[in-house]
Amino acid sequence: MGKMRIAAVVLAVVLHVMMFGMPTGACAANTFGVDLFAAAVINDNTFIVAGDRGKIFISDNAGATFASVDSKTRASLAAVSFPSPAQGWIVGQGGVVLHTSDGGKTWTAQNSGVSHYLMDVDFTDDLHGCAVGANSTVIVTADGGKTWTPSPFTLAKDVGGEYNLFAVKLLGGQNLCITGDMGRIFLSADFGRTWGEAQTPLYDKATGEGRTLYALEERDGTLYAIGIDGTLVTSQDAGKTWTEADSGSKEPEYFGLALTPSFGLAIGSGGNILLSQDGGASWQTVKVPEKIYRAWLCGVALRQSSKGDVVGLVVGQYGTLGIVRNATLTWR
Repeated sequence: MGKMRIAAVVLAVVLHVMMFGMPTGACAANTFGVDLFAAAVINDNTFIVAGDRGKIFISDNAGATFASVDSKTRASLAAVSFPSPAQGWIVGQGGVVLHTSDGGKTWTAQNSGVSHYLMDVDFTDDLHGCAVGANSTVIVTADGGKTWTPSPFTLAKDVGGEYNLFAVKLLGGQNLCITGDMGRIFLSADFGRTWGEAQTPLYDKATGEGRTLYALEERDGTLYAIGIDGTLVTSQDAGKTWTEADSGSKEPEYFGLALTPSFGLAIGSGGNILLSQDGGASWQTVKVPEKIYRAWLCGVALRQSSKGDVVGLVVGQYGTLGIVRNATLTWR
């Protein structure tokens, strides 16, 4: 099966799961009652997770317990971004955008102006953000989501309306980086008004085939993108050119990526996890309990705590939850 076909199959599975969920009864240990797609670490103790059927949960004790938060929507929620402890955004099914100004305790809907599935969101501060999703959807805001403006990404050369975007990263100033189907990576230097395509080893223009990327991360001036078949690429020049790196894994798809200066995790299908202890320079596979093999993993968040160690969480299918403390991952 060719790369293009594999990418199409994975895309179909991801979209189906995010739109309709999986049978929650398949795992009796599902504390949350739904599949989880997104995670955020606001501070040492405050964690947010979100997922199917509009469910949002908050913890104020570093993941020991979680309380349900009313999202006022039944749409599946795919991604979350907190540029500051108080201000946060969640995006998902049907173009839904939710905003909080109190650290995740309450959420209100914002008018995104789009109806396609939003797969990822990123904010650099409390005003400037971008969300991307299915059918070449890109929207930007410069006023904290009071107004969202569609970006004319569909006008980019050779990109049709069926192109799906899974990840976005704001690089400071007016610079945006987005990626998705076929491993194509696009850059804007004017906050989405115009776009250019980066040089990447993943897309063959002659055949129109490539390897899909699902996650973007930036650490100390280096950009990382990861996706199907353990594909990992890096950029040292703000996304203009990319080099393929060795993730140490060639089989599964990786849907989430998070890095701190000393610790990183990439997570994906079949409970697969990659660990970096040098800020993303090298990776190794992580052994997980047998029950985790039954679940895909989708959301990951890490941060350097006030004590200097690493805290975070991993979430996925059947409400799977992993907690990171002192750079050590344990499962609930």
